[in-house]
Amino acid sequence: MKASFFALLGLLLSPVTSAAAILRPASSSSSSSSNSLHARGGAAAAAARHPVPWVKVLYGMAKFFPFSIVVDGVGEAMLAMERLVAAEFGIETTRNSVLDARQQCADVAIVFARGTNEAGNVGVLVGPDFFNAVARRLGSSASLAVQGVDYEAKTATYFLGGDTAGGANMAALVTRALASCPRTKLVMVGYSQGAQLVHRAAGLLPAAAAARVAAVVTFGSPAHGKPVPSTPPSRQLSICHAGDHICRGGGHLLALSHFTYADDAARAASFVVARLSEQVPLVYNHLGSENASRFCPDGRGIVI
Repeated sequence: MKASFFALLGLLLSPVTSAAAILRPASSSSSSSSNSLHARGGAAAAAARHPVPWVKVLYGMAKFFPFSIVVDGVGEAMLAMERLVAAEFGIETTRNSVLDARQQCADVAIVFARGTNEAGNVGVLVGPDFFNAVARRLGSSASLAVQGVDYEAKTATYFLGGDTAGGANMAALVTRALASCPRTKLVMVGYSQGAQLVHRAAGLLPAAAAARVAAVVTFGSPAHGKPVPSTPPSRQLSICHAGDHICRGGGHLLALSHFTYADDAARAASFVVARLSEQVPLVYNHLGSENASRFCPDGRGIVI
């Protein structure tokens, strides 16, 4: 079943990746700067990088081929497929804005944990589309930094509730970002096993740091339905697809619906930007009254 699953996926993706080679800009490359979303005004350009909506192929497959495979039958095949997609579509799978000492503090920072067996430190399936969706909603008035969490992302640690070292690393990244940039509004996000890391990391944060996390988003979380520690419910969003066994209690089965959370990027981005508006004084202090007027023109919050 594993071989047929990825053979079918490769077959259906092949015409899409071929189209990408024709349609994508010549300058688009997976080796481009890992901090491209950081610069103020560069968000809109970064958001337009994916001319071919390849994730729609997976979404359609999930509807017409609702079969599942066992989680531990994916492994290296998943990683190889992601690398192929990243190369064809010029998708950056590694982001290190927080760790890059050359970068100035951004208005908003996302610390993201990828799913099991994903490439780089932000993967392909969810992270890049989500970052672009947030960038579009922020527009040119606010800068965005993205930091991926480096961890092994092995299947074995998924069954143990998420990689413990990865959770500690995520907590350290959040703490570092908040300490280095006191005015930055921080968002914690995780997909699949990365969502498990979000739960682990939130439980490790000092109270002062946890209070400054503006929003927490999880996609396809094995801990779906369980609150993220030290985080008010109003700041949490957990998205779980119908038919996704990973977030609906059947943790050993992997359905195609678990691969289609990029389709929820806009919804999740809207939630995040709305939560950012709750830190109105911070917005005014950091952006200045002129830029901040876009965020709260009548005192109600961000216009999205």
